[in-house]
Amino acid sequence: PSLVFGDLRDSCKSIILTSGTLSPMASFASELQTPFAHKIEAKHVIGDHQLLAMVFESGPKGRQFLGNYQNQQSLQYQDDMANGILEVVKCTPAGVLVFVGSYTFMNRLIDRCEQTGVMDKIREHKGVFQESQDKKTFATDMEHYTNACKGRGAVLFAVFRGKASEGIDFSDEQARAVILVGIPFSNYKE
Repeated sequence: PSLVFGDLRDSCKSIILTSGTLSPMASFASELQTPFAHKIEAKHVIGDHQLLAMVFESGPKGRQFLGNYQNQQSLQYQDDMANGILEVVKCTPAGVLVFVGSYTFMNRLIDRCEQTGVMDKIREHKGVFQESQDKKTFATDMEHYTNACKGRGAVLFAVFRGKASEGIDFSDEQARAVILVGIPFSNYKE
């Protein structure tokens, strides 16, 4: 990014960058190889007492949650992941976001949930939505998800770096729990 930004920086008198995801500013400035003389960073809108971050190393049946390509192909891994998601859904009000590394794995996981009946159990608690790759339906899908969160709740399956993960503000009841499956890099085999 520094190569592209350098030309812009050198040709402008002032540049204003705004985003909800540029923090920490020090690493962002380092990536752009540009010192910023003036920086304004707002505090996060929720307090520490309102946030719980957890890492699940294994699922309800003890299967290790190592999200590599080989494990993602395993039905046991998919089943344990699905049951782990179900447990979070059962105890979380309103909206639950589930982000995975690729559309391929998202579809595989959803298909497996359907085959094993786990999706029916999830639907007993919440509406289920998935990020579409179709730009035409995305806005409508998100509106349905938002409305469902205000009612009995909803689960949205989405992809890291997909439309749902970039630039959308999931506020209040839309994100009472966020489940990140793996790391936000697509698998080189997909």
